[in-house]
Amino acid sequence: MIGTGKATQQMALPYVYGAMVFFSVIFAHAVDFFMHEFAHSFMAWALGWKDNPLALNYGKSTIDNILMQQQIDENVRYAPIFAAHNGLQGALIAAAGPLIANGGGSIICGHVLRTIGKKPQQAVWSLACMWLLAWLAAFNVFNVWS
Repeated sequence: MIGTGKATQQMALPYVYGAMVFFSVIFAHAVDFFMHEFAHSFMAWALGWKDNPLALNYGKSTIDNILMQQQIDENVRYAPIFAAHNGLQGALIAAAGPLIANGGGSIICGHVLRTIGKKPQQAVWSLACMWLLAWLAAFNVFNVWS
């Protein structure tokens, strides 16, 4: 027969795992989202279409915006770019998010995961790094795909 402490631990395990997944998803989404938006913004700045690469449209301080960044965008005005017949630059700015930030991020995460994965993993920090890198890589790939 299982002791009360052991039974409580076994019952709590799915909730602990669920909380870990929830917070990992929120964290990975936020990191990859901001990499994506800042890539657009920095590309526009590098091409001379934006004065401040850190000036995103951040939206209001609502719970959905804080957790899921639903009102945030790169704050790049594409109409003047295309009106000036600079379609290639507009395309570079648009592609910077999914290709450079998220595509590059997924490649980097994959490389680091392969490097860490070749070593025997016993330390908690290395397992935590692999856990977070796997979520970051997944969300990077999701962004490229979408």
